[in-house]
Amino acid sequence: MADDEPDHFTPASLRVELVLLTVRDGRLAVLLVKRHSAPFQGCWALPGGGLGDHEDLDAASQRLLTLTTGLEHDPWHAEQLRSYVSAVPAQQTAGAAGSASERSDEQVSAQRSVSVAYMVFMPVGTDPAPGSAAEAFRWWAVDDLSDDGPVLAFDHASIIADAVDRCRSKLEYTTVAASFLQEPFTLGELRRIYENVWGVKLHHSNFARKLTSSPGYLVAEVDGSPGRATLYRRGSAQFVMPPIPRPVGE
Repeated sequence: MADDEPDHFTPASLRVELVLLTVRDGRLAVLLVKRHSAPFQGCWALPGGGLGDHEDLDAASQRLLTLTTGLEHDPWHAEQLRSYVSAVPAQQTAGAAGSASERSDEQVSAQRSVSVAYMVFMPVGTDPAPGSAAEAFRWWAVDDLSDDGPVLAFDHASIIADAVDRCRSKLEYTTVAASFLQEPFTLGELRRIYENVWGVKLHHSNFARKLTSSPGYLVAEVDGSPGRATLYRRGSAQFVMPPIPRPVGE
C-alpha cells in the first residue's frame, strides 16, 4: 500500500441534489423542502434523491426534476455544479438507527454522503404542477438564507451559496439570463432578471444597448403594432460579447 493511501475507506451514500433557482417577487429564490425525519429532522433541504440501478447522474437529475415539478423541463437550463462530501453528525443519525452508543464505530463513521449538485433555472411565472412533490416545498429568497434564516440540512448552505455565485457570474459572460424567462419577452423583462439576480439597479437604455449589440444573443420578433415594446427570443449564441460585468461593489 502506498504511504499516502488511507488504510481505511469509509462507505458513503451517493445522492443528486437539485438547486432549483427562479425569480419571485423581484428576488432570486431557491426551492427547499422541510425534512420530517432524521437526519436533520425539521431542517430545510434541497430536493434530491438517489440514483436508480441503471441511471447515470444526468438521467437521475432529470428524473428528480420531473418528480419535483411535474413539468416538461427540456428547455430549462440545467448544469452540474460540483460534488460535495459531507459527514452527518452521530447525533443526527441516532434517531434513525439507534443511539450512537448502540452502534459500532464503523456504523457511526459510515454516515457520510457524496452529493452531486445540479443547478437548474426555472422560468419566471412557472409554478410546479398540481400534485407534484414541490407542493410540499417552499420558495426561499436566497438573501434570506443568512445566519438569521432557516436551519439548512447537511451542507446544503454551501451548495446553495456556490450555485448563487455561479449563477450571478454566468450572467456576466453567457446568455443564460434568458433562461429565466418564458418566450417571447421584452428587453425590460430581461433587464429585470439581471437586476433581481445581481441585486442592483441598471441604466435602462445603456443596458438595453449592451444586450442588443451582443451577436446572436437576442432575436427580435416582427410586430407592426405601434407603441408596443419589441418582443425577443433567445438566439443561438451561448456567450455575451463583449461580457457584461456586474457593477463594482455588488
